[in-house]
Amino acid sequence: MKRMKKLFAILMTMAMVMGLSITGFAAAEPVTDIKSDIKVTGLSSDVTTTIKVYQYATLYFDEETNEYSWEIADWARNSVGLNADETAYVISNPAALKLAAEKQVPLKEITTKETSYTFEDMLIGGYIIIPSDTAAQYEPLFAVNTYDRTVSPGEDGRPVAIDIEVAAKSETHTIGKDQDDDFVQIGETVDYTVKATFPMSEDSEGNELSNFVITDTPVGLNIDVNSVKVTLAGEDITNRISKNVDDTSGVLTVDFGNVLNDVSKHDGEDIVITYTATVTATEYNNSVSATSDTTDYTPGRVDGDNGSIEITKVDAENQELLLTGVEFEVYDLGDKTEWTESNPGTAMSLVYDAEKGEYRPAIGAEEGAVTTIATKETESVDDDSKLKIVGLDEGYYYFKETKAPNGYAINKDGLTVQIVKDENEDLTVKFLNTKMAELPETGGMGTTLFTIAGCVIMISAAGLFFATRKKAN
Repeated sequence: MKRMKKLFAILMTMAMVMGLSITGFAAAEPVTDIKSDIKVTGLSSDVTTTIKVYQYATLYFDEETNEYSWEIADWARNSVGLNADETAYVISNPAALKLAAEKQVPLKEITTKETSYTFEDMLIGGYIIIPSDTAAQYEPLFAVNTYDRTVSPGEDGRPVAIDIEVAAKSETHTIGKDQDDDFVQIGETVDYTVKATFPMSEDSEGNELSNFVITDTPVGLNIDVNSVKVTLAGEDITNRISKNVDDTSGVLTVDFGNVLNDVSKHDGEDIVITYTATVTATEYNNSVSATSDTTDYTPGRVDGDNGSIEITKVDAENQELLLTGVEFEVYDLGDKTEWTESNPGTAMSLVYDAEKGEYRPAIGAEEGAVTTIATKETESVDDDSKLKIVGLDEGYYYFKETKAPNGYAINKDGLTVQIVKDENEDLTVKFLNTKMAELPETGGMGTTLFTIAGCVIMISAAGLFFATRKKAN
């Protein structure tokens, strides 16, 4: 109710061409060839907004008198009347006009998820435009797409329809937040977009706009302040706003203080903020909010995720037998399904988190990064036979074994696995190793006995040979 009372006080006069009074039009016909576009801005982003348009004033032309005149719809006559000098119609009761309009069949009705919408080829006239959605409480918009033909007529002296833009005003708005990818590897970047609506210059309580700040709070992300870009109604105003990323919390603040001093008001205009952030954790998100003196904002949030691979080393013949003391090189194959020496993909640089007992991709040239990873060798065989990598993107990964467990041969085939978002994000697989072939022992007791027996046989044969030869002589 307070908002409607405020409308009564601040509503501008809706000036229209005057030719005749509201009375009948026996010989006049509606004008159907004077048209223009009406653009509605300041709508909520990322929600479905319904816009209904009602025409309460229609332009007529009387060929007999060569005069133009306005006719007010019957349902609107109690809310629209002549001004004091009877030169223009004015809306005397906007709240009543809105209520009366909502009982009629709309001239046009559309739905949109964009922050603006253009009604094309609208006949010259007076309109009430009523947006509605779940993210805002809009005030009705009153639009007249013409001006007094006695001041600025067309070339033929006829009234002129002009393209106009009206900004939807609301004391509540929801901030929209988008990201170009929600499944990203640690160390990679994500592009973010924030969509908001500029607050009202004055609210229904008479509070004037003196402060407007948008705040973006990241978790598991590092925002690049140099990548932050801000537009207002499509115009780049990055150099006019104040932007900062806190060194400790990583929170981004965008202050519009300098823009508030503009002579022209920006009520309901579209704000778009874009920036790039680096993923630093297995789960990441950011929430955006805004504060102002005249408009309340519902925060927006987006979340992201990534995948993991856990490998358990086992004996190929007995997969219940866990193996330790193994080293791997890991290659990111992307969309490629096979690893080859000539085209091995990208060798991954990984960092070990001793507290969590897992590896993750390195962030830039991070200290402690390695290209060869290993299972542990402690008394806990169950834990030491496992090796886990977290924070991975979609795609194929190849594990190349560089050191096998003692007594086992290196698995030259390696292992290729695939992470698929929403289907196969966290993998648990086994890596098989085969024991080396056993060779016969040398130098044992069995060999010695055969040697002695052989020598005895040879000596006996030699003795028998010489004895037989002597007897013969």
